[in-house]
Amino acid sequence: MSWRVFFIIGTIFAALILNTVLIVFEKVQKPDEAQDLEISRTDPLLSLTYTPASRNKNFKDFGLTDDLVGAAAQRTARLEGKYKARFEEKLVEFAEDVGWALCPGNRGLSQRYAVLSFLVEEQNENRKVIPPERLYFEEQEWWEISVGLVESVYDTFERDKHRREDATVMGIGAILLRKEEDALARTSPWGTGMGSRWSFGKMNEDNPGLDKKLVEYFALMHLLTELANQPSGICQ
Repeated sequence: MSWRVFFIIGTIFAALILNTVLIVFEKVQKPDEAQDLEISRTDPLLSLTYTPASRNKNFKDFGLTDDLVGAAAQRTARLEGKYKARFEEKLVEFAEDVGWALCPGNRGLSQRYAVLSFLVEEQNENRKVIPPERLYFEEQEWWEISVGLVESVYDTFERDKHRREDATVMGIGAILLRKEEDALARTSPWGTGMGSRWSFGKMNEDNPGLDKKLVEYFALMHLLTELANQPSGICQ
């Protein structure tokens, strides 16, 4: 038998061994694992509709307590009665500046986080919701600096496959408090273990006045998103 025959047989034998090893050690992703990965990337509230009829449901989905849901709904109604016409006019005027935040398919953030960019201002290391009478629909300086942290909070809290029902109010609360890094580090009240638990009650208790900021923010955010997405709005 010639050396060529031995060479061919040896090559085939080596290929068989190599393929066997690859098959044994290959990790095939199971369908449920692939599904878990997909779920972990999905914000379950992306499909929310913003209309007057959906306010209470949406506020509840954001994680507001029953009393704060009522307060936010009442505040939204008052804002609508007083500022609707002005807001509609300003949205048209500044559509190029704020349209990305209010319309679906924006820069990887849902409206409930993106609207922070022009609805919240920072002064002396304190963030607060801009009063409706002087809301000027321009992206704030703090946003340009902190947008990466905001995106990280959104991804960590909202796209977690074990997402908590009050993830939104906890995430927005952390941002309003300028405590994004604490939240991402899972320190109390954004913790996940026994030593550092997750608690909206504690976040609110440790930061007097936060509940009022949250009500004002969600009321304005919801109303502006409603107006932008109505049939005559800038998103259409």
